[in-house]
Amino acid sequence: MNTIMRPVARDNFWDNLKGFLILSVVVGHLLGRFILSSEKVMALYDFINCYHIPMFVFISGIFARKARSAPEKRASKMILYYVIVQIINWAILHIFDCPTATKLTFVIPGYTFWYLVFMAVCIMLTYFMKNANPKIWIAVTCALSLASGFEQLGSEFSAARIVTFLPLFSAGYFLGTDTDKLMQTLRTTKVRIVSGILTAAIFVITFLKAADFPHAVYFGLDSYDVLYPENPFYGLIARAAFLISAAVISVFFISVFPKKKTIFSFIGENSLQIFLVHGMVLEVCWNFFNKIPFFNVSEGAGMMGQLIVVAKRYVVVGVAIILCCGIVIAIRYALRNRKTKKVN
Repeated sequence: MNTIMRPVARDNFWDNLKGFLILSVVVGHLLGRFILSSEKVMALYDFINCYHIPMFVFISGIFARKARSAPEKRASKMILYYVIVQIINWAILHIFDCPTATKLTFVIPGYTFWYLVFMAVCIMLTYFMKNANPKIWIAVTCALSLASGFEQLGSEFSAARIVTFLPLFSAGYFLGTDTDKLMQTLRTTKVRIVSGILTAAIFVITFLKAADFPHAVYFGLDSYDVLYPENPFYGLIARAAFLISAAVISVFFISVFPKKKTIFSFIGENSLQIFLVHGMVLEVCWNFFNKIPFFNVSEGAGMMGQLIVVAKRYVVVGVAIILCCGIVIAIRYALRNRKTKKVN
């Protein structure tokens, strides 16, 4: 007898948010190629970095709480994904002779792949979190996040980022015990107005102070004495401001995003595939652009000439990312459809 295994119904609200966030990640990485060309681009780049990864981390914490499978099973899946994409990324960068190509290593994650290691560690930490006092755990992880900046933990196994972003994952995990209550609390007119005003203020401040604020603060990698050699304590203030700003912007987006199905829903459902694929496509395309005069600004070109070159690069990269992600997503759906049918 043939039986159909029904997939778990998806929550359009969270898919919408993830769809918006992964598009923010892609746009942010594209803008990152031109941050030195304009202060406005630099400011927009900083603002996007202020919320996209922190919100992803927070949402990941919520779903870690909701997960039914054992933590070690989910963590091992993250590690498996990590090993596979590290090898694929290494091979692609060498095949296309990209300047960012290095020897194959699993110690230092390539491009966005640090998030897989981060998730594996955080998922395993839920063994301790499920019995911990939420207030004490959050307080301790916040203290560790802020204090860790006085040491250069480095990018090996995502150590620095794990400590930096752990409070956000933890907040999502503990608030994920009752998402209905969370939604009722945050999706009120008062919260929308207050968080909206604060988000607008953060946006304005970012545009006014982008040139004075180190971009690396948003990445959670560098120590304070690297960010502010003259006074490392400024780095402590900067990280605290970053985490607080990320929390405020997250509250705003949660309070206003639609619950019904939108184009973001489909994108959000496939956010992991887009997250892993787009970086490799971007690296290959940029290496290709740098070798072709058609995609480079000619000597003496004015502002319009520069904008045309930027537009040409963005169009080609956008199409390439859509095609490559589309292929990966199609393969994912094909494999999932095969698993949904079980023959007895």
